[in-house]
Amino acid sequence: MTTTRSTPQSDSQTTLRTGRLGVIGIVFFVVAVAAPLVGMTGAVPVAIVLGNGAAAPGAYLVVGVTLLLFSVGYAAMSQRVTNAGAFFAYIGRGLGHQLGSASAFVSILAYLTIQLAIYGFFGGLLGAQVGLLPWWAWTSAPRCSAC
Repeated sequence: MTTTRSTPQSDSQTTLRTGRLGVIGIVFFVVAVAAPLVGMTGAVPVAIVLGNGAAAPGAYLVVGVTLLLFSVGYAAMSQRVTNAGAFFAYIGRGLGHQLGSASAFVSILAYLTIQLAIYGFFGGLLGAQVGLLPWWAWTSAPRCSAC
């Protein structure tokens, strides 16, 4: 009877290939990861009309500077982190596995909160514009699953 020993995988099978992710790819990753920041700026026109008025366009400047700083840091870390994971990989590499896992949980919670806030936002907008129902009725109305 012969036994075969499994050999550990070589480095080329367990790490990302070098030279495969260029500047354009990193830019698209940064934009995708920062999409919640960009999505939140969609409320600025309504904030001009219904809320903060003339000071609301400053939100675009704040978001733009935040995205710029974020992309610089993300690009700098991309040279050292060779993992296809999102924030978990970056935070886990810098601060440890436990804080990386906690950041993944916080990201899921933040995405859920943004989704609920958008439902409330559109419910309030429809309640103010249409006026047939209060905001909470528009927010809790069933959605078309095929849409």
